[in-house]
Amino acid sequence: MSQERYDRQVRIWGTKGQQIINECAILIVGAGGTGCEIIKNLTLLGFGEIHIVDLDMIEISNLNRQFFFQDDDVGKYKAEVAAEKAKILNPAVKLSYYNKKIQNISHDIFLSCDYFISALDNIAARLYLNQKAVDLNKPLLDCGTEGFLGHVQVVIPRKTPCLVCQDLWVHPEMNFKCTYAINPRTPLDCALEARDKFYIQKNRLPDPDNEKDIKILLQLAEEHARKFHIIGVNTETIKDSLKGTVESIITTNSIIGSVLVNELLKLVLMDLDIYTKLELKIIDFFQFQGTSETGWSIPLKRNENCPVCSLDQINILVDEKSPLIQLMQKINEKINNLIEMPLMIKDNVIVYREKIHLNDHNLPIKDTEVKRLIELETRSIGDIFKQYDSILIKDESTGLKLKIKLQFK
Repeated sequence: MSQERYDRQVRIWGTKGQQIINECAILIVGAGGTGCEIIKNLTLLGFGEIHIVDLDMIEISNLNRQFFFQDDDVGKYKAEVAAEKAKILNPAVKLSYYNKKIQNISHDIFLSCDYFISALDNIAARLYLNQKAVDLNKPLLDCGTEGFLGHVQVVIPRKTPCLVCQDLWVHPEMNFKCTYAINPRTPLDCALEARDKFYIQKNRLPDPDNEKDIKILLQLAEEHARKFHIIGVNTETIKDSLKGTVESIITTNSIIGSVLVNELLKLVLMDLDIYTKLELKIIDFFQFQGTSETGWSIPLKRNENCPVCSLDQINILVDEKSPLIQLMQKINEKINNLIEMPLMIKDNVIVYREKIHLNDHNLPIKDTEVKRLIELETRSIGDIFKQYDSILIKDESTGLKLKIKLQFK
């Protein structure tokens, strides 16, 4: 690979530093506004391999801030177009794309990459990537923007806090199935219940771009809202709940994308003399406030009770007479409602599975198995488990894994 292209940056970290960069493989998940900025930076810097993951297709509303995409690209996959356009910037870089969910990416891809980057717009995918980073001991750099605000977090597994340690995201107060179904508090809760009812009726998830689906969801959400005297449910509530839409501008995306890649460079060049010579320092968490053009780093401490990167086991105190479904709710509340699609396993046998998945015809679940699991939900905990039993909880959405030890009151 010709080093003349990289002459100006080689003057900073030398040919050895550039060689390290050229040999690095990066997995970036999310090719949206900030993701495009990061991909551009990685490509021009000469990172050897860049694997781009994004399920979404390009929409007209993306064109104000995602510079890889033009009008002719509307309707095409973001990851594919971003890889093609980035290749033009630097043909020496090997770019691969995957038009699928991060949860469906081959394990071999994760193993082959040296660093993970999260430029995602949803918590479930972030948690999945966080779990992978901890399991495989791979550094993870996470970022997010909303309007004039942005952040970057650097995760070095078991050295710095993972994404779950500090619970820095805002979670819906009650987002577990058995609570938003029977005790909704917000319009979002009603939208979530509408989504689940739609799934059961149609045997598929609703399409956020299908007006007929939105109309059905709105009707279902309004029915649920009326039962519990909740106001504020409208079409925008439904669409935003499905897409997780937030305001976004290219200026903030550009700043955050640059900060993240700067932190990546520090990680990559950590063993070189340049690291101490320039007094480089890796930040835990960087916050940007564009309204006043200020930014600051925040030192974070690892959470000794983190279910992902610290605890081998979580102890749960329960009433053995309570139904099984309440045990699942109690576990989820213990970890701040992180679990979206729980799977409870005892001695390699599934004893609980979220109902929305029991109705998924794409999963190999027999009718007799569905019936067995539904019946177990109302059985008492003491009928199913013994004192001090250990059970495994898996989240089929985020990949989160927990080992639980039961203690009866």
